Amino acid sequence: MSTTAPTRRSFTSYSDMFRERRIPVENRDFIVAALDQVERLDITELVSYVKITRANKQPDIRLYRGYIGGYTSEAEALRMTDAKVAYESETRPGTWWVWLPEHGQPTPGSAGTPRRARGGRLAESSWLRKPCPVCRYLMNEAGKCTNCRS
Repeated sequence: MSTTAPTRRSFTSYSDMFRERRIPVENRDFIVAALDQVERLDITELVSYVKITRANKQPDIRLYRGYIGGYTSEAEALRMTDAKVAYESETRPGTWWVWLPEHGQPTPGSAGTPRRARGGRLAESSWLRKPCPVCRYLMNEAGKCTNCRS
């Protein structure tokens, strides 16, 4: 491992990356299998993810805390990871991502919940409260108004 900047490190192997990033053991085999077919040039740690630069000039693979993304198609993501579902990235158009086994399935409504699965409808956030139709005060999660009691 070499240090190039305080927030940027390069790793020579996946085992170095696993140790330094403290990647859960449950995710290690999944990550190795998901990256097995990727011809890589470099493994670089950035602030919030690890970037695996591909040798074939395709989009880099990004390993985040709970998911791995950067696959060029849904078929590639499913084939390379053996995941059941792949999601189209809203922040990196033309790329796809999958959840990691550990920290990969957040509770509904929490940060990181997928907004849209392929062919699915937009998910409604559970934390989004609706206004009361009578007084326009925001209702509680049970749908009851605490202001006018309607």
